[in-house]
Amino acid sequence: VDDADQMVAMRAHMEAEADQLEDRPVRYGARHLSTPIVVVSSEMNPWSKTGGLAMIAGSYGYEFALRGHRTMAIAPMYDDYAECTCIGGKGINVAGGYHEVGYFLHRKVYGHGKVCDYVFVDHPCFRR
Repeated sequence: VDDADQMVAMRAHMEAEADQLEDRPVRYGARHLSTPIVVVSSEMNPWSKTGGLAMIAGSYGYEFALRGHRTMAIAPMYDDYAECTCIGGKGINVAGGYHEVGYFLHRKVYGHGKVCDYVFVDHPCFRR
């Protein structure tokens, strides 16, 4: 599938099917569920996408959460994303300059206690 809209529709269909199933069959048995998973990427589907990296990073957050891991996916905030809540900010000194960085959360619940927290880092350098 090359069309981004078609891929988003396919993902929505997959999520709707997953909500209807009590336990989604997986191809491997999840181990070490007490180990939290953090995915960090420069892009995250469906919020920002220029290539395959966004699809993989977005899928990791989804798939690990479905398998029962506590999952967080982190990416830059390139735009004002719907349903994101500001959860804080921090001032940092980098290369002799002071910068304010904001953090935004989008919590995606996949059902049956399976959740992925998508965290977006906001800074003026990401807004083009």
